[in-house]
Parts: sequence; C-alpha cells; structure tokens
Amino acid sequence: RYAGAFAGTASRNAILENCVTAESVSVTTTEGAAGGIVGYASDGDLLLRACENYGTISGEWAGGIAGAAESYSYLVQCNNYGVVTGENAAGIIARHAGSSYYDGLVLACINYGTVKAAEGGLACGIVAANGSTLRYCVNAGLVDGGEKGEAYAVGKKDGSMYCSGNIGTVSSSNPYVYQYGFSWDLGTYEGLSEEALAGVQGYTGKALMGVDIEFTPLPVSAAADGSLTSVLQGNGEYGYWQQGNEGFPVWDEQGGLDDYPWLQELLSAE
Repeated sequence: RYAGAFAGTASRNAILENCVTAESVSVTTTEGAAGGIVGYASDGDLLLRACENYGTISGEWAGGIAGAAESYSYLVQCNNYGVVTGENAAGIIARHAGSSYYDGLVLACINYGTVKAAEGGLACGIVAANGSTLRYCVNAGLVDGGEKGEAYAVGKKDGSMYCSGNIGTVSSSNPYVYQYGFSWDLGTYEGLSEEALAGVQGYTGKALMGVDIEFTPLPVSAAADGSLTSVLQGNGEYGYWQQGNEGFPVWDEQGGLDDYPWLQELLSAE
C-alpha cells in the first residue's frame, strides 16, 4: 500500500538527507501512497532534506519526494525531476497533514518534472492536499490535469501557502490560477485567454481575506534576467529570495526561519 524508493513507511524521528532516486527507478502502488523517496511518513517528526527524485512515480497519492506525511514532518530543499502520475499527484508531496500553524513544513522545494493527474484527478506542482505550511517553493515543470481533471501550479490552498512561485506550464480542460498571498507567477496556462491571465500573471496575487496588495506586472523574461528577484527583494513581505543558478528566484537559505530555530541551526552549521 505504501511504496518509496528508500522507504515505504517512515516512523517517528526519521531523517533522510541527500537521498537521490535514479531515472531508472519506478515506484508504483495501485492504492495508497507512493513517493520518490518515502511513501508514507506515519508518525510525523520526519525530516527529508536535500533529496532528489529522477524516477517515475505513480499511485493513488503520488509525490515526487513523498506520497503522504502526517503532522510535524518537514521537507526542506528537495527537488523533483521525474514524472509523477496519480489520482492525486504532486511534484513534491501529494498529501501533507497538519493544521497549517507550523505543524509541518515544505520549504524551498522545486519541481522540474511532469505531474499528471489520472482521469478526473488532481495535479499540483508542489502539494496536492496541503494542511501544513508551504514557503519558498517553485514549480518549473508541466502540471497536466488532462481533459477531466484539475491542475494547480503550486497547490490548492488548504494550508498556509505564501512566498512561492511558478514559471511552469499548467494544462487541463480548466486550469486553475490560484492567487495565493505574497507570491509570484510567470507561468503559462494552456487554455486560458490573455484576458483571463491579465489579472494574475506577474509578481503578486492577493493577500488573505481578499485585501488587495501591490501588483507589479512583469514579463516572463523577468525570472531569468534577475528583475523579478530584485522586485521580491525590495518588498520584505514577499520573503527572502536570491537569484538562483536555475534562472529564477530561489530561497536565500536563511530568511524566515524564526519559527524553526532547530532548522536554522542545522543549516547554519554547514
């Protein structure tokens, strides 16, 4: 029921760092959770850090890094390059439980891979069902909901989703452009008219409670030439960004960790 390249299930206090799943690896389960590194973190208190997946992942809940995880589980600086397919498919983690008040964290993760929803399913660049906290994540891959499914660049906003971005392609019969607070979007949405995109493409969306915030439209080239990063750095509410080698803004590796002193110490020690 739970399948992962390194662990089908992971229990309390497990730490997996620098784990890499090769392109030749395929992780599949017909029902339950499948992940490029871990299938299911059952007891929380799990840390997945600097892990990468290049393999092919498929399942009911399929994630490039983890299929599903309970509260108090943390995915930090993990990247997916592989193809992920499922009824609920996501580039990083398909289902992340929690209450969105720092019970769990997906931090600075990037999806480069193709995420495909099974017929009538859900495809998301980072997380499909999010009950925790998501920060500084970027979707740079194709998110495909198919003819009958749903597709979100980053994820449905169930938990706390801030300071993330999209430069990837979102494709389905009805692609969703979710305006999540203090974030940016220069992606491509197949099937949406230029008029429909006019209110969402660019530097920001809307803050919580429907309060309008500053909107700075930018061209797609702004991600690669550093101008988007400059704009983000000029407004502290949008988080802590630097220009990455990948050609788009990435987390600066230190900012915003006040609520996670143990993680700040871990990162500073290297």
